[in-house]
Amino acid sequence: MLRLCAVALVLATTVQAQPAAEVPVERVILFTSGVGYFEHAGRVSGNADVTLQFGETALNDVLKSFLVEDAGGRVAGVVYPSQAPIERTLRSFAVDLSSGPDLADILRQVRGAEVTVDTPGGSVRGTVLSVSRQTRETGGAAVAVDVLSLLTPSGLVTVRLDTAGRIAFADPALQAEIEGALAALSEASGGDRKPVRVQFRGAGARRVRIGYVTEAPVWKTSYRLVLPAAGASGAALQGWALVENPTEADWTDVDLTLVSGRPVSFVTDLYTPRYVDRPVVTLDDDAVVRPETYDAGSRDGGSGAIVRPGGPPGTVSGTVVDETGQPLVGASVRVEGTSQGAATDLTGRFQIDGLAPGTYGLTASYIGFDSYSRTVRLGGGSGLVVDVRLATGGQLSEVVVSAESATQLRGRQAGDQAYSADGMRAAPPAAPAPPIDPTSSIVAQGTQGDFGELFAYRLGQVTLPRRGSAMLPIVGADVRAERLSVYSGVAGRHPMRGVRLVNTTGANLRGGPVTVLDDGYAGDALLPDLPAGDERLLTFAVDQDVLVDPFAVPDAPGTVEAATLRDGVLVVQRQGRASRGYRLENRGDRARTVLVEHGRQRGARLLQPSAPEETTPGQYRFRVELAAGAVDTLRVVEARTLSEQVLLADLAPDRIAAYAAASGALPDDVRRALRRAVDDRRALAETERQSNALRRELAEIEREQERIRGNLNAVDNGSDYGRRLLDKLGEQESRIEQVRERLDQLDAQAGRQRDALRVSVGRSQ
Repeated sequence: MLRLCAVALVLATTVQAQPAAEVPVERVILFTSGVGYFEHAGRVSGNADVTLQFGETALNDVLKSFLVEDAGGRVAGVVYPSQAPIERTLRSFAVDLSSGPDLADILRQVRGAEVTVDTPGGSVRGTVLSVSRQTRETGGAAVAVDVLSLLTPSGLVTVRLDTAGRIAFADPALQAEIEGALAALSEASGGDRKPVRVQFRGAGARRVRIGYVTEAPVWKTSYRLVLPAAGASGAALQGWALVENPTEADWTDVDLTLVSGRPVSFVTDLYTPRYVDRPVVTLDDDAVVRPETYDAGSRDGGSGAIVRPGGPPGTVSGTVVDETGQPLVGASVRVEGTSQGAATDLTGRFQIDGLAPGTYGLTASYIGFDSYSRTVRLGGGSGLVVDVRLATGGQLSEVVVSAESATQLRGRQAGDQAYSADGMRAAPPAAPAPPIDPTSSIVAQGTQGDFGELFAYRLGQVTLPRRGSAMLPIVGADVRAERLSVYSGVAGRHPMRGVRLVNTTGANLRGGPVTVLDDGYAGDALLPDLPAGDERLLTFAVDQDVLVDPFAVPDAPGTVEAATLRDGVLVVQRQGRASRGYRLENRGDRARTVLVEHGRQRGARLLQPSAPEETTPGQYRFRVELAAGAVDTLRVVEARTLSEQVLLADLAPDRIAAYAAASGALPDDVRRALRRAVDDRRALAETERQSNALRRELAEIEREQERIRGNLNAVDNGSDYGRRLLDKLGEQESRIEQVRERLDQLDAQAGRQRDALRVSVGRSQ
């Protein structure tokens, strides 16, 4: 009911409708997020209404973003039709037109209303009493007619409706109700187009503006890149914007701006009437807001740590992982300013014990990764859990390419003479027309600059018919471009011809296709979004003059880089090397600069060459200069630290001795501890050998006793054979006592030897 009343009130204002004013589109801003800002502007005088038409699907965007300005007046309101069904809307008026009533039905609905009726005998003013169907004689025939009964000051008067002329309502509100119902019918018959009427109120002539955001086609870009002559570094870049006018109005001298950016934009259903069930809320005196806790963030480029209470008092424990969450085995965790630390195990876990309450500097490091340090505070109530993430370290080299202004394309002159079929010299052929120079007659429109936090091309006055499209030049400038051949394996044995493009236009270039011209059409490339001053590689054709053949290089044996010995675990870090070679051959007659892309190994560092030309998150790029007809070889060597953990107590003495004798960067204290462990492990092994031999003997005696007891059950114990069996049992019992006594001695000796071994391998000295 509220919705219907609101519609009635809105549409009832049509009885006081103001003169309409024309406010054409004056400004358009198109974004790359699929929306556009449209601004209408014009002049109105006095009270005026401005009506704009929108598709029903566009109303949500319009209602969300509608802006109105009246310079010198005020905005009384913005009126738009409800989405309620037309039948419900019509039934909400004082006169129900939903069933298509005739005049008699309408008058029956307004019984008691005062009307003025023009009749052949004059005007009659009275109150509607009733409308009845009567039969009258007309020309000798009975005809059914509708008769209106009115109560006038002089009495009851009847008027045949088929003879009545104008019928006017004395009550303006009733007149407005009928007009409102008719307006609702008119709007409902308008299809998908919905009127939005802005009510401007004021005095005198003044300027008004209306703005809104609604869905619009994404504007696109297309580029032409004219390459420089061989040896030059300048190129000409021309950019076109492809723009559509999606509106129902022509754009005439519209101020058009194209924004290179993607603001957040979404659709909210504001047009559909919506009701919400409101909950019943009770006020609790003891209601409290609980505090939220948040994990610490990291701003150091990938490395970071999460610290939380946990573990026994006096301990710092946790994990060390890489960017992908994989554990780093043998990573070092140190408490700065103390001799305490730990190495991570096979699961990346560590634990440091025996710390007093206080503030410490904690450092985690691993070869090939950036180290991470932070300050932690250890209380007396519990320990700390520190989960560390280390980022892969890498090297970057900066490349500066000098630039000159782009050269213009030049035509060729034919130098050969032509001959006719009879051998006579014919007229020389006409010189071929030079390629089109796309930069000679196109001037980029408008200006470029910031648009808030975004970048915009301001094109100035643009005329574009409704539902029309246009290509508008937005970029025309010299840029830096270096010719390159880029090998990544996408074209088999051949690299791709390309350029390194440096955006020196001063504008942020929106991504789009690029047609490359090199003395004519050379190929197509795809340009990503390129900020001002940034650079990208563009490839546009296969370089068939250059061959690149990768080949495998045997890996060098790993060398020991570091070793630690703690709590009986030997952690050895070895340097594993991976090598790959590339054979490059230039079969052409022009020199080439080849960029070879080589996939980076996670956690590895580059040994050869010393530095790449460029580094990306997943690739190294190496520059190789190839003269015409030359052959060259590129070898790439990467090193990765491999960690091995060994529990020394479980190893044979010879294996421990092998580790002690290993060449490489084995620390002296670790080597001495391993040599002591060899002696202790050999002594323990000898004790274990003797103990095992006695246990085997004891098991053999017990099996023999079972056989003897079985025989005794079958013979007379007083016989000679029986007495021999009994003597044998006595001798075996004596031997069992001796063996068990010796085993007790050996077990005690083995225990002492194990304690000694644990001392030897417990820490390096």
